[in-house]
Amino acid sequence: MRLPSIDGLAKPEAAFGASAASLKLTLSERADAPVLREILEGQHARSIALAVGPEGGWTEAEFSAARQAGFKEASLGSLILRTETAVTACLAAVNYALE
Repeated sequence: MRLPSIDGLAKPEAAFGASAASLKLTLSERADAPVLREILEGQHARSIALAVGPEGGWTEAEFSAARQAGFKEASLGSLILRTETAVTACLAAVNYALE
């Protein structure tokens, strides 16, 4: 495993389009979003881009831009986590699933 890198602030559309990762995930609080566990099952990604939205969530336009750039929506479950907590939880889950 390699330590994650954090990119600088950018408008979502530009950030989504700039990612060359083999697996791209957008964390979502939507009830119908697939659970992260299901998305990671059977994955052998060499690089992962993780998009964590602002408190209050992504807008529909931002979700659309993410989908167009190849990002998959992923839920961490029924709890809504603070942004900094969601990052930590997702990194732990990805590391566990892919290591």
